[in-house]
Amino acid sequence: MTHKKPYSLFQWVTLVAIIITMLGLQTMAFGQFSSVLLSRAKATGIFDEGFAHNNLTGWDLMNYPGYIHSPYDFFAGNQHGVIVYAKKAGAAVTFINYAKKPQSIVSVEASTLHKNYNFESTFNEPEEYIVGKSHIPDLPLDIEVKWMAWGLPKYDDFILARVILTNSGDQTLEELRWGLNIPWQQANGFNHDQKYIWDEERKCFIFYDDRSFNWETEQVTYFGYGPGPQTGDAGDPRDIGVPNAIRHELRSPTVYTACGLVVPPDRDGNDARHYNILRTDDTHEIEGDTPEREAKPVVQNTPEQLFDKLAHEQARMSWDQAHADPNVKDGNKYERRPYEVMSFGPYDLEPGQSVEIVYAYIFGQTTRDKIVQGTIENTKLVDFPGYGLEGDQIYKFAKEGIEAFWENYDAAMELINNNYQPTQYPPPTVMYKDDILQVSAEPGYNQIAFEPVDDFVDPISNTNDLAGYRIYRSNYSQIGPWELLADLSVSEASEAMQNGLVVYQDQDVTLGIGYYYTVSSYDTEGLESEPVVYHQDALFPRREPGVADASETYVVPNPFRVINKLIDSSEWNRISFVNVPAQCTIRIYTPAGDLVRELEHDDGSGEKSWGSSATLDLMATRYWKRPSPGIYIYQVESNVSGHEGETFVGKFAIIR
Repeated sequence: MTHKKPYSLFQWVTLVAIIITMLGLQTMAFGQFSSVLLSRAKATGIFDEGFAHNNLTGWDLMNYPGYIHSPYDFFAGNQHGVIVYAKKAGAAVTFINYAKKPQSIVSVEASTLHKNYNFESTFNEPEEYIVGKSHIPDLPLDIEVKWMAWGLPKYDDFILARVILTNSGDQTLEELRWGLNIPWQQANGFNHDQKYIWDEERKCFIFYDDRSFNWETEQVTYFGYGPGPQTGDAGDPRDIGVPNAIRHELRSPTVYTACGLVVPPDRDGNDARHYNILRTDDTHEIEGDTPEREAKPVVQNTPEQLFDKLAHEQARMSWDQAHADPNVKDGNKYERRPYEVMSFGPYDLEPGQSVEIVYAYIFGQTTRDKIVQGTIENTKLVDFPGYGLEGDQIYKFAKEGIEAFWENYDAAMELINNNYQPTQYPPPTVMYKDDILQVSAEPGYNQIAFEPVDDFVDPISNTNDLAGYRIYRSNYSQIGPWELLADLSVSEASEAMQNGLVVYQDQDVTLGIGYYYTVSSYDTEGLESEPVVYHQDALFPRREPGVADASETYVVPNPFRVINKLIDSSEWNRISFVNVPAQCTIRIYTPAGDLVRELEHDDGSGEKSWGSSATLDLMATRYWKRPSPGIYIYQVESNVSGHEGETFVGKFAIIR
């Protein structure tokens, strides 16, 4: 197991700053409500019983894929509270919980996270779920909610929500409409260029990334490199803005939507699902095609305007089709940064009467290796007839993402129709108790250790059908793409046991390259578990220490050119001092003799980095600034017994 040494002063300063920021946000954001993270599945999110958690914090807290909160390559969306409209004795009553201005809503039962990992407690509940209750006094209306997630490969691309609305007053609530505000956006790239299609079979809009455009002329924008000259920034490739780019991946490959899955008919027996696509800017103002309908911030809208937001029927067609139809006011440029209002109703609820609604956030992506590959091969236009798209074509990554979305939608409905129980159970996710792999860097190799799961009994076959474990590796990022490193049968894993853990040594490593690892289990039918949650930081194999007097120390890369060209972008701001003594002090100076940074090295290896995501240090000076371009002098002073005080001086260059 990896043991961390005490933090340096620099790291403590960084951590304290982060903690202070987070505490401030929590104090501002949560108040009497409890925001809780669902993190078991690929689709993750933070939810609370007031439905307004992340518009208060200002964070994007619905991630995909979000096994861990990686700062790279994930989708992020928001759930910005609810809008409620009803009539009591003919008078309109409304409620909004939106954008840092929560109105009268009371927490009745704080959101509580329930962990049922690997169905350790019961097969009748999800692997992870949150329950909570709130109350809106002005209506009055009770809201009971349960968010659900599964960490099984077939069921991990969505979050289900079951909401029960109950009239807790003594008057009938007429024309009750309950809606969610959902500003959709990608975490990386451009956020004003999404488009959508209408899926008639599944009754929902599906959003995907398209090309940015000139706001005045609405002409598409071209870029000079990668696929930029042909498909612009569709998918937001990393390489469209610079020549000879190191990475080519698509930063916005996700398709996504929120949709009602099980919704009772409205009071007239019609479909009670309603969708309205608006646009939000950075101040949370809703804007659209006409000032009369969409121009004012939602918190300032009148009951009539709120009713329109909930009841407006978005044209059931693609953005392209609506944009081309002069008789349709939807499909305007404001919708290219979509803000979706998903609502249900109208219902008439007598006192004590309830209505139950099940909706979902569902995602889809092409394969991870294609996302990383990028290039015109994955952004090119391909045929996609039947959805009203211009030329009946869509980008390849989007088409394959939509096809994945269809599979995920069907899996969500399968769960619901089977009383929220999977129809198949792979073996358990390994290491679930600690929720992370035990990894350690050793001289010349990396070591991976995990707990065996050989006591699992499949609830369908009633047998222990575990067949083995698969160990995967990536030198790209925490979320892959992955290469199969080893396939261990149950007997091979048993032979590799040390102190209750299965231990594997990755000997095929390159010094100076960081690696990520994950492990899954699989059964005799070929069903494979969800991989264990990945370790956050890349693991660099340790180098044997250099000579005790530091005379053979050198720096790589030298010169350092903007980034170091490591494939893993989290380690781009990193240089290494190689062949250093097992214990030493490294001081970095300007040519004028000003101290830039002092690094202590005492882990017994022969390498010390300046800059690493693991230490929250991206090549910063002692004043927490980026070093300027130029020549730098470094001094390595040995602290090895018998060689104390012996030094070596060298130099390196930084080119920006």
